[in-house]
Amino acid sequence: MVSTLFSDSLIPVLLFYHLGHVEGLGFEDREFIALVQGLLGSGYRPMVICPREGVLAQTLRAQGVEVRAGCPRFWGFWHLPPGVMAEWREFQHRHREWIAYLRQLIDQFKPSLIHCTSLVNALGALVGWECGVPVIWQAREWLEPGVHRRQVLRLVTNLATRVVAGSKKVSEMFREDHGGLRVEHLYPGIAQPAVGGQDRTALRQILGLQPREQVVGFVGNLLPAGGAEDFLHTAAIIHRYWPEAKFLLAGEDRGTGYRRYLKDLIEELGLAEVVVMAPPGRSPELILAVLDILVSCDRRGYLGGNPVPVAMLMAKPVVAYQVGVMEELINDRVGCLEQAGDLTGLARSVLELLVDRGLARRMGERALNHAVELFNMDQVVAAWQQVYWEVRTDHLHRARRVVG
Repeated sequence: MVSTLFSDSLIPVLLFYHLGHVEGLGFEDREFIALVQGLLGSGYRPMVICPREGVLAQTLRAQGVEVRAGCPRFWGFWHLPPGVMAEWREFQHRHREWIAYLRQLIDQFKPSLIHCTSLVNALGALVGWECGVPVIWQAREWLEPGVHRRQVLRLVTNLATRVVAGSKKVSEMFREDHGGLRVEHLYPGIAQPAVGGQDRTALRQILGLQPREQVVGFVGNLLPAGGAEDFLHTAAIIHRYWPEAKFLLAGEDRGTGYRRYLKDLIEELGLAEVVVMAPPGRSPELILAVLDILVSCDRRGYLGGNPVPVAMLMAKPVVAYQVGVMEELINDRVGCLEQAGDLTGLARSVLELLVDRGLARRMGERALNHAVELFNMDQVVAAWQQVYWEVRTDHLHRARRVVG
């Protein structure tokens, strides 16, 4: 049953959130919570629709936000052609009860706009479009060129009132296939990590790392596409030339068993004495605090959930593949970029920073200053509020012209 106890003094907005962690809060979760908090303090009444119950839903409810959990997400955008549109129609049929529920919710809540935080929130965009509510669709993901991408972008641009890309790379993707479309980009807002030197020392002791040891790390999903295997092969090259360096591998394998494969690979490469696998569940910020250098081997170059911006805010130099959004974030003053798959290049850049600690420190300091400019939470929240105001204003003006 849809609640009807809504206040009339604030502007109602409906937000469809794309992640559904049961435990803990990730980087994107914290960004989203900050946005909702900013809306609460700026005359808006946000309601959040999320995939499942968890810490994020609990956190928002504790702040007085109404949350509905269980909304299905559409993953068909990442399937190969020609099945995406057929799968989209089948998805709508399979979840017709949720569509009816959302229509009822929109009828009673009467949101001034709908904000979908990812392409997977297609259901929210569809129902908003059907009900005549302006839709802001946030596109974080970059898709390979081709017929499949054109189909996806056509669907997005048909349903959305405004598309906001998560990076310049994604905004360029839309402009390539839809030249006249207005697509702006907003980087995520990221709070300055609150991790001190005592936290770093304590976790190093827990992990068996000495305070003065140089630690090179990988933080990310321990999945085949995540780059952990490339990191270990790069570590093997570094170890031959700088045997005193230690390596830290951290992340979740989401029950795939890939963690076990990586442990076997560590043994096979002869790295058992220098590679530490952090136990699951550790705070990403704590893990990053332990590191001296972060290596990102993700070949997709996504920004969502990526540890690179947080590492930069912690003054860590970053060595990464020159792919996707990494090309926007990293230049030769704040880190090092190498061609995807160039393990020798990654190793060479890391070795340069291990040998010259002063260079690593300077790069880290410049990375911090650069990241503060790009990911300032207050500025990002203010930018989103401006987008909301523009979309609402345009919608009201069009409505008045129709009535007039």
